[in-house]
Amino acid sequence: MKERIIIADNEVAVANFLKKIIEYEKRENIEVDVATDGKELKNLLDSGQYSMVIIDFLLPGIDVFDFIANYSQKNPFSPIIVISATIDINLAMTCIRSGAYDFVSKPFTTDTMLLVIRNAYEKRQLLLDKERLNNDIQKMNEDLMKTNELVSQQKEKLDNYLKDILLNIEKLRTFSEMISVIKSFESTCTNVFEQLDRIFNPFSIVLFLYDGKSSDFQVWKEKNFEKEFLFGTKINKNEFSKYFKTSKIQVENSIKGMENNKTVVLPIFIGSLIIGLFILDMEVEKVKDEKIILFEIARLVLTNSLVSAKFFEDSRRSYLESLIAFLYLEERIQPGLKKHSEKVSALSVKIARKMELSDEQIRDIQYAALLHLLGLLNKSTALLNASSYFDKEKFIQIRDAIISGADIIAPLVMLVDSQKIIKFLFENYDGTGPNKLVGKKIPVGSRIIRITSEYCAFKDIFKLTEKHIYGIFKENTGIIYDPDIVEILMSIVKNS
Repeated sequence: MKERIIIADNEVAVANFLKKIIEYEKRENIEVDVATDGKELKNLLDSGQYSMVIIDFLLPGIDVFDFIANYSQKNPFSPIIVISATIDINLAMTCIRSGAYDFVSKPFTTDTMLLVIRNAYEKRQLLLDKERLNNDIQKMNEDLMKTNELVSQQKEKLDNYLKDILLNIEKLRTFSEMISVIKSFESTCTNVFEQLDRIFNPFSIVLFLYDGKSSDFQVWKEKNFEKEFLFGTKINKNEFSKYFKTSKIQVENSIKGMENNKTVVLPIFIGSLIIGLFILDMEVEKVKDEKIILFEIARLVLTNSLVSAKFFEDSRRSYLESLIAFLYLEERIQPGLKKHSEKVSALSVKIARKMELSDEQIRDIQYAALLHLLGLLNKSTALLNASSYFDKEKFIQIRDAIISGADIIAPLVMLVDSQKIIKFLFENYDGTGPNKLVGKKIPVGSRIIRITSEYCAFKDIFKLTEKHIYGIFKENTGIIYDPDIVEILMSIVKNS
């Protein structure tokens, strides 16, 4: 079935231009309709479902704000792209807050528009996948209920093993708690592997992760399986296809060839979404019929955790697209800020790694550094010079503008920690900042970026000498700046 896109623009030349580049990009897989006013747009929308709407902000015969709010609410899987000859950050943000996916100013290039359309399609696909995941998770819950019924039916048989079962259930409860915190897909996989090994204590264990692009399973982590499944080994999907025909675990003869062992295979998937599978080789005593239910429960818990982690990573990618859009917007309005932000981000990440911060903290600092100057987009470029920065009154204007950038990214919940970093960026180490935070109570990301941003501004924008910069930092260390971070910065600068 062909995808349908509607372009609403009273400038026929622009609409036809968009239609041609979209049709060229998608060829036989797309059908593009054009409307030149609000009435024609409404008639076309009433005639069928559209995958995407591209609408000019000044389209005659329609209130575009009302249209965005109503249409996006009724059609959450159909992204809206607003185009306009007016370059206005407030207008763009209002459109996005109303429900639009993106805002593109005229004139635009073919590459720019195709990038926005591709990203919008990816977001649409992500939302559709999320919907399917929700349905699949519901089925998983039903399976869990059926499993609980099975526990009840097996109660009489398991009475003799009650003490052992209760002990294992307690282990599973602890297991579920230990893997419930989602950080990233990789860290979740590591945590799940370690906890599964701890709970069941198999002789050998291996985790395969599935790559949908290559249709291969790859050994991601193993213990005592190096001969059979060396780290990095790839195995075609067909070799494991039998394990994904049912939601139940499989028990087979020992892959290791050990007489007193059995091999247990736990497929991790929901519907058509395959994550991977665990293979455990363990003593027969641990795989008796009455204990299989424990593996079933563990598989369901594992599936929920890894699917949630994968969805977390997919959501993060969507937010990264928003972050990139912000950076390009920053560059168009205030040339040079994007390059400065990228330098600050790279230097901040170096310092964070020297401080041995966690991967999550480093990622939050990286994003905050890239976005920390968004609040300056509506300020005059004349304000961004050394005389203004070192003037007490004008510095307050610059400071408050930068801090206001935290409000711009407030709708992006995945960036909540980065938003906090920007919000407290100008807290002074001695507690004389806007919120009176002192020393280590200031978020570490705020302390790092305050130093790196000012260093890069002093050097690249204000053109101060290294001697002058060193003097400023030396004079204000322990007052404005964290002494430990200043020391790391100077070490990096000296060795670069």
